[in-house]
Amino acid sequence: MTEDFGKKIEKFGQDIWKKTTGAVESISKSAEVVNKRRELKAVYADIGQLFTKKHPAQANDEFGDLTQNATSLEKEIADLEAQILEQRGSKKCVECGEQIPYAAAFCSKCGAPQPKQEPEPAEEAEVVDGWVCPACGQEMGSTDTFCSSCGVKRP
Repeated sequence: MTEDFGKKIEKFGQDIWKKTTGAVESISKSAEVVNKRRELKAVYADIGQLFTKKHPAQANDEFGDLTQNATSLEKEIADLEAQILEQRGSKKCVECGEQIPYAAAFCSKCGAPQPKQEPEPAEEAEVVDGWVCPACGQEMGSTDTFCSSCGVKRP
């Protein structure tokens, strides 16, 4: 009887091992399916993006709403990225797209010359007991003779 009991325990252990191994393999394969579906989705997205870029008229004819939505989203993303770069005092290289300092004349990654950035005109500032530099718009104190920002002499 003890021998029967031992065989039953052994068989029970083997059954649990098989079921556990099967469950682990099933979970592993399920995870692999999820990853493959993610990869497939990315491939289809790349195909759609390439098709839209290479055949814009045909893409617009067949998928007008989707291509317009994609174009709108791309513009919104570009605008937001430009705002982020501006807040960081940076810009993108016109040649390679690398983030570089706003005042950079050349890209530090590819060496491409960058267009000169024209300073935006200064808004009219309300200055009390002082003056506003006519060249750069910097607010100056009433006793200042030269602009501390650009060196222009007070008018």
